[in-house]
Amino acid sequence: MGTIKVGETIKRKERISVKNPEKVSFGEVTSTLPGMDGKVVESKDADGKKVFDLELTYKPAKTGSLHGKVRVKTNHPKLPTIELRTWANIEGDIGLKPKRLTLRKSSNKDSSRTVILKSQKQPFKLIKAEDPDGKLTVTVETITKKREYAIKVALSEAGKKLGKNFSTRVVITTDRKDQPTFELPVFFNASVSAGKKGPGNLKVKKMPLKPLIKTKPEAGK
Repeated sequence: MGTIKVGETIKRKERISVKNPEKVSFGEVTSTLPGMDGKVVESKDADGKKVFDLELTYKPAKTGSLHGKVRVKTNHPKLPTIELRTWANIEGDIGLKPKRLTLRKSSNKDSSRTVILKSQKQPFKLIKAEDPDGKLTVTVETITKKREYAIKVALSEAGKKLGKNFSTRVVITTDRKDQPTFELPVFFNASVSAGKKGPGNLKVKKMPLKPLIKTKPEAGK
């Protein structure tokens, strides 16, 4: 379904597998995710058989990786409620690229990497960016005022003294009420590399976007 933006309305349809559709009926649909509504719609398939589809409408009001559940009431004595897990990654107007960093110690120096914090529509101000654990130094450069910032991340003296692999984070604070903070996960690999040219030391693990509905329930057995 691509990237979900906060405030957008998305719709999903999921077929509910039913062994004896003539004996099953469905009732109220509820969700633990705010902004999600649903209903079960009855129709006929190409062979004229009765089928049921769970139709969900979702308008997220906040950003982040959101997890929840959808519950569907049934008249089945052994399965009065069908429960489905839901998962969605919601992004706002302001985006961080890349979303995670790997710093690797080279043979002649410690690496530094830069991420970009950028707004597509509304202006914003980057108030501060820091590592609460003190393992990194973080410097900010304004590329376009109230639109785009470059955030450079490197090892601090405390981080260099550790001499081993570690993970930490950079906490970024903005003046936007809808996206007040961002967290940039950072991993440091203490293994010495040959210092390849280009972005070879930057590892960004691409995470595939999972479907909103992860499982297909089966009722009426």
